[in-house]
Parts: sequence; C-alpha cells; structure tokens
Amino acid sequence: MSYGSTISVVIPTFNRKELLRKNLESLSDQTLPPDKFEVIIISDGGTDDSEQMVKLFNARYGLTFHKQPHGEDVPYNVGGRLAKNDFIIFLDDDVIPHKRMLEAVINAHNRFDGPTAVIGRLQWPEEKKLTPFERYVGESGVLMGTHKIENKDDVHFQFALGGNFSVPRELFEKSGGFDIDLNIYGYIDIEFGYRLKKMYDARLIYEHEAAADHWCCSPFPRFCTQRELAGVTGVIFYTKHPELSEYLKIDFVRSKKLSILAFRTLINLCCKFIEPFIPVLERLSPFKSFLHMSYRLCIFNHYQKGLLNYLNRIKNVNVPPYPPHN
Repeated sequence: MSYGSTISVVIPTFNRKELLRKNLESLSDQTLPPDKFEVIIISDGGTDDSEQMVKLFNARYGLTFHKQPHGEDVPYNVGGRLAKNDFIIFLDDDVIPHKRMLEAVINAHNRFDGPTAVIGRLQWPEEKKLTPFERYVGESGVLMGTHKIENKDDVHFQFALGGNFSVPRELFEKSGGFDIDLNIYGYIDIEFGYRLKKMYDARLIYEHEAAADHWCCSPFPRFCTQRELAGVTGVIFYTKHPELSEYLKIDFVRSKKLSILAFRTLINLCCKFIEPFIPVLERLSPFKSFLHMSYRLCIFNHYQKGLLNYLNRIKNVNVPPYPPHN
C-alpha cells in the first residue's frame, strides 16, 4: 500500500551558515524530483547571516526560512507544523544527505501497512579526519548507532535520533510532535520514538539507503557536559514514562544497596583520576582499549551526575522510585 510520494525536510540550525549551505546543495542533487519535496529551515536564535544565504540560494525545490528566539519552541515542531507534504523528515544542519536519501525514505514508508517511522543511516564523511574521540563515539554507537541495529523492521526506540528520522505528517500531527518539556539536551527525539511505538503502535524501521553524513561532534569535555544535561532530561523522561527507569539508569543512581553505592563511588573516583589524562591517552595509540574504556566511564559518570543532581532538586515526583520486581 502506498501512503504518499512527497516529503517535507525540516532542518533546525544555529549559526552554521556554511554547513547549512552544503546541506541545501546536497538536497539539490536528490534523485527525488524537486516538486516532490520542500525544505523548511528553522533558525533557533541564530545571529549569523544564514537567512540572507537562504534567501539568495537558487533552490529548485520549495524553500522556507523561519526564525525564533532560542528555545522558544522545539524547532522540529515549528517546522513540522509548517510542513505540507505526506511525510516529514527531521534532519540536523550538520547532517548532509546522500543523493538517494529522500527517495529511499519514501520507499521505506510505503513498504508497510499502518503507521511507520523511518530511521536513516548516519555515518562520518569519508573525507573527515576523525579525532580519537570522534572515532570512539562512531564505533561504539554513543553518537551514531545505526550500524548496531539488529532487526531493521522492528527497531528499538533508542535509535530514534532526530538527525535522520521521518514520520508521516498525519502521525506527527496526531502525536503532538516532540515534547517541549525535554527540550534541554538529549532524549527528546528518543522519547518521541518511544511514544510513537507505545501510544500509536508505529513501526520503527531502519533504511540503510536513506544515508547521510554527520559532520560535527562536540569535543570530549563539552560532550561530558552535555551528558550531564542529558541526565536532567533523563529524569524528565522518567517522570513521563516510569516504566523506563531501568533503561534510563534511575534505579541505579537511586539505589541504596551498599554494593551499588560502592560501585558508583569507584566510578566517580576513577573518572576524577582518569579524565585529566584523556588528552595524553589520545596521543598514545597502544592504549586505545584503555582510552575507550576511559571515555565510556567518564561519559557515564557525567550522565549519572546529571541524573542525581536533578533528582535531588525536584520534589514530589509522582512516580515510584523503583518499578516492582518479581
């Protein structure tokens, strides 16, 4: 059954004019005819001259630029509400589509009866010179994990990342879109994917041919700070879906068991010692395995710090601290 043949591309952006230009140029080379898609740019508090660049860009497809004060609304939602086509794909401004991406997304949606959400492939550009940390987050799936998907026709919601994620416009409208309460850092797209599966029985599918190059990654220190913000968002996610307490590590950080308290303390002490030496380890190739273990420990330690800090700040959480266990 065919559900549609047109798609709206929603791209939030913030002061990345040249990457945005590269994105628009790649969309000009799509195999999908230009009358079958539109592009909607949402500037979220940007201060560069991206708007002028977009106005002067000679697009063969429909191109709209919208700006808002930073954080006023979820940019994906703003673009989704402006969309007119059968499907909506949410890209990031540093995610540069391959030529067949839009065509592959539409074909994937049309393969199944019922509501679908399509997760496309993200990869590093072949020409990008990767830092040790970029190589780690790519290989481990911390940043781009589509290569770890096992069942492409029934994908776990954790892979529903907004950098290359599409839904039918009707499903977006019915769901209300992305939850603005999670518009901090991390989990807003994963929560959306989870809600689509849980409440609307949507099938999450992976389409390898819907590929794009992901250009940017925060350096390790900033990434750790972002993981603390993700801990805050993780708590908010938990208050809305308490059945995910184990997945979000809420059980782990709230446990009073001596063994877990000791383990958390050990992780924290190890990270305090290791983290200052990460730049040194990155220059010592024989220690790659130890470096990767150090990355993993530090990233998790910052995430649990964010969880704990926010759990200690909020009061009257109307969900049980732990789910019942048999």
